[in-house]
Amino acid sequence: MTLGKHLPRKDQGASFATYAFGILGDSERKSVKPIAARAYGDKAQCGRVHDRLLYFVREGAWSDRQVRREAARYAK
Repeated sequence: MTLGKHLPRKDQGASFATYAFGILGDSERKSVKPIAARAYGDKAQCGRVHDRLLYFVREGAWSDRQVRREAARYAK
């Protein structure tokens, strides 16, 4: 699966991967803060990841439609 072709910047790919693992993981809490905390144990790094994920989710310039289509092709 090449979702990266729909995410124009390298940092978007990293944010997408972290967010997707958090959403699809077994944690009960699926918001950005617990996703960042589970992904990185270091508090200083967790804060940066939290901010990066918030930006990615709220303001990132990428097409969720294209990403969903690519994911659906992969799931078939």
